[in-house]
Amino acid sequence: MIARLKIEECLLESYRDAEDGAIYVLVTENNNELEVDATTCQFCRSGGNGGAFYISFSGLNCNIEFEESIFESCVAKKNGGAIYFVSYKSSRSTFEEITFTNNSASNGGAYYYSPYSYSKLCRSDFFNNKCTGPNCSSNVYLKIDPNQQTEKL
Repeated sequence: MIARLKIEECLLESYRDAEDGAIYVLVTENNNELEVDATTCQFCRSGGNGGAFYISFSGLNCNIEFEESIFESCVAKKNGGAIYFVSYKSSRSTFEEITFTNNSASNGGAYYYSPYSYSKLCRSDFFNNKCTGPNCSSNVYLKIDPNQQTEKL
């Protein structure tokens, strides 16, 4: 069975979660898709990873696509101020025409990403994002570790 979730032309504002992500996406089955288009996330906060989105793929052949979306003033206590995304099996991800502004996290102020396979980030803008931890990235933090066994870092 193929499951497909599409979030389109939505405003997600001031969502808060004590754990991970205002929107928590955990995909454990094969052949699933997540698509986010023309969506704005503002002032979202989490006590863990991913201020607006926490996404974890462990199924095969899963696809994620973010297009023409805005992430502004989102905060995560740990990683990925706006988006935290980890993929444990073969998947495909595209992040295109995304604007990240004033987001912050301990690491990956705007976007924390640990891919297993094909990924594309293009035509996106990063403005005034911050990281609060040592040896961190204020915009994009990319961790390449296909042998990683746990989701929590």
